[in-house]
Amino acid sequence: MKNILKHGGVKAGIFMIVFYQIVMLTVFMSGYSAIPKNVTNLTVAIVNEDQQSGTEFVQKLQEQLPFNVVMDESLQQAKTGLEDRDIHMIIRIPGDFTEKLSEQGGKAQLQYLINESNPTTITSTMKNVAAEITAQMGTQIQAQSFEGC
Repeated sequence: MKNILKHGGVKAGIFMIVFYQIVMLTVFMSGYSAIPKNVTNLTVAIVNEDQQSGTEFVQKLQEQLPFNVVMDESLQQAKTGLEDRDIHMIIRIPGDFTEKLSEQGGKAQLQYLINESNPTTITSTMKNVAAEITAQMGTQIQAQSFEGC
């Protein structure tokens, strides 16, 4: 066993294994920390087509989202920005959002548009944010319906 460790090729191999692991950890860890540090640089456009309670909902979203939020664009302008990668996600509040919320058994849905050609980390971040917004919205609606009873 001691004779094996004296061989130069074995020493070089062990060195390369350790060196490779250190380099890979450094590269991967620096890459994974980029999104949390720069999440405020991502842009989300909110297109509000609901004139009743959509404005209130937009204000709540703007306060809660840690992104750069753009609100003064039409859906077509926002889609152009999404294609140009200036906008990373569009949240569209349809015109019948409030009506569907007030209907018995109605399903009010937000529409999320995400450019899938963005880097995977950005796309998955936006998908997670969309799922979180939907979950929070469902919780708030249930809480309000219990209060109304």
